[in-house]
Amino acid sequence: MAIASTGLAQQSAKDISDKRPAFAVVSVRQEKTCSQGGYQGGPTANGYQIKGQLIFLIYRAYGIKSDNEIAQVPQWANSECFNVEVRLDDDAMPAFQKLSLIQQQEQSNLMLQQLLEDRFGLKTHYEQRMIPVYNLVVAKGGPKLTKSEVPVSTFGFASGRDFINCGGTSGLIRGLSNFVGRTVIDKTGLTEAYDIKLKFAPMMAEDDPRPSIFTALQEQLGLKLESAKSSVDVLVIDHLDQPTPN
Repeated sequence: MAIASTGLAQQSAKDISDKRPAFAVVSVRQEKTCSQGGYQGGPTANGYQIKGQLIFLIYRAYGIKSDNEIAQVPQWANSECFNVEVRLDDDAMPAFQKLSLIQQQEQSNLMLQQLLEDRFGLKTHYEQRMIPVYNLVVAKGGPKLTKSEVPVSTFGFASGRDFINCGGTSGLIRGLSNFVGRTVIDKTGLTEAYDIKLKFAPMMAEDDPRPSIFTALQEQLGLKLESAKSSVDVLVIDHLDQPTPN
């Protein structure tokens, strides 16, 4: 993508529903507390577990990278925390495990969309809106990227409050959008596999000697962010229910 779009807006709801698998077993429990500003979780023996505010589960399911890519979020979805555990049928696991990491993530996100519809009554549509974005471009002097010896499809993605590790610019776009609060659009023209490791001072951190994410991007990767406006697919929430726990 110019990575402003999730790509789902170009498909009809029926097309997506027809292609989308579902989890065999689902457990949704409301939690009293959870980490602020994101979600925790990861793979289990035959599925995965996610814990966080509902809004971040929606982010995960629909590939939302920044707050300006989603609209009409109920206030409770920003504050109430849920622990979601999902499991695939034993018969489905071998085929799932043969997928690349990127394909597993795409498959899991589609199943999470189905879960949100079934258990939270989520209904959505997309609208094209002109919003502030950042364009990711090559800085003066050229990129400072290390080519990877393995394809991007085998890379995972990891980020914390002061780092982004990924393979290729698509993962970098995802991480940057989370940190800078705007959709980031890839204008670099770089399509090969790269081993990307970016380190920076946490946002809003005081007295941290490390560079800001904007400065680190130029110094470490030879890339920079430029302010712009662009027409972007925005996910609009039409309906969302608080679920009955099980």
